[in-house]
Amino acid sequence: VFVRVSDGFCVKVTVTVLVEGEGFEVTSFRGDGPYLDGRRPVEVRLGVSLEEDLARRDFTINAIAYSATGEMVDPFGGLQDLKDHKIRCIGDPMRRFGENPIRMLRAARMAAEFGFWPEDKVLSAMRELGGTLAKAGPDRIRTDFVRLVESSYPSRGLKLLLDTNLLDPVIGISDHTLSADCREKVLALTQSIDTVPCANGQRLGLFYRCLGAEQGKAAIFALNFDKKTRKQLESFLRQETEGTC
Repeated sequence: VFVRVSDGFCVKVTVTVLVEGEGFEVTSFRGDGPYLDGRRPVEVRLGVSLEEDLARRDFTINAIAYSATGEMVDPFGGLQDLKDHKIRCIGDPMRRFGENPIRMLRAARMAAEFGFWPEDKVLSAMRELGGTLAKAGPDRIRTDFVRLVESSYPSRGLKLLLDTNLLDPVIGISDHTLSADCREKVLALTQSIDTVPCANGQRLGLFYRCLGAEQGKAAIFALNFDKKTRKQLESFLRQETEGTC
């Protein structure tokens, strides 16, 4: 069975199963066709094996399944990577990130959430392809970036953005025009951001202040924040708080 992707829509066979009032989504195993737009496969093949379904995923730690008989299905060594706190792609990282560049930002977000770190091959691919993240679109970038900043270890995620070319598309620029001074301020922020409360957008506000008033406002606008959040973040750009960016 092939499911054609057309006009940005893909038909998926998904049902929600209620168990004692809690919903669990059950989706058919599938195999993906080629990605031509850096966002979605041109076709989806249903009725594949569990292993083939897991093989299309991004990272090994996202390709672990639990069978109906109570056995762990882990064809790519994800359990060991969990123990090693390692972010490792399934197959070639260049191919995985070329299929969908949002996966690079997802790696940075996972570093922030769990304190993990990408292996060297993953880091190299992120540095080479980081500029392509803009293909993912502002809404998808915003979702993962906000989760990164509001995670347990945002300093790790921000350092990873600085270490690769991911910071530029996150703030809406594509020609590496962010000044060295701004980069130094973001790096300085990583020394304290883990202890800053997430409430009222404080972490995000401090990040955008590092960019300065003009570029900070443009970066906030670039990610299509809702009106309330945008005003909240822009208020940080107008504040003068000793000891912050």
